[in-house]
Order: sequence, then structure tokens, then C-alpha cells
Amino acid sequence: MTLDQFRPVADRLLGPWVAAASRLGLSPDQVSVLAFAAALLAAGAFAAAEPTWYVVGAGLVLLNGWLDVVDGALARRQGVDSDRGRPVGSRSRPLR
Repeated sequence: MTLDQFRPVADRLLGPWVAAASRLGLSPDQVSVLAFAAALLAAGAFAAAEPTWYVVGAGLVLLNGWLDVVDGALARRQGVDSDRGRPVGSRSRPLR
């Protein structure tokens, strides 16, 4: 079993997010930068070591992961998915 069987469900969930990013004129690389920024903010929230900030940090980690998925879908939609873009998207993954 592979995750490809869930692609139709994922595409329906991603559709509005990808459409919004496209309407805003964002490139997949710019979405990756936003994901990286969310990861950095999450690190800061966790460093605060307060219960409220842990919740904020967890939300930012979820946002980071979601934006990581959105950037790939946006790249496919814009027809710019390539091996060149993968390193940009993967830079934020070690921070999750």
C-alpha cells in the first residue's frame, strides 16, 4: 500500500490553499520560505518554555508541515516542479 491512493483526497484538501497561493502570486519557493519562517517561529515559541507558547509552537509546526505540502502542490499546478526545487522545500524539514 502506498500513499498515492490518498492523492485524490489530498488534492481536494489542498485545492483551496493552492488556489489562494496562486491568486496571491506566490511561487513554490516563496511558500517554502514561509514554511521555514513558521519553523523558526515555532522554535522561538518552544524556547519560551511556557504552556501557552507550547501550543503556539505546535500550531506553527503544523503550519510548517502544511505549507511544505502546499508548495509541492503549487509547483505541480504551475508546472515548475523539478529536482531544483526539492532542496528549497527540504531545508525546513530538519526543524520539524
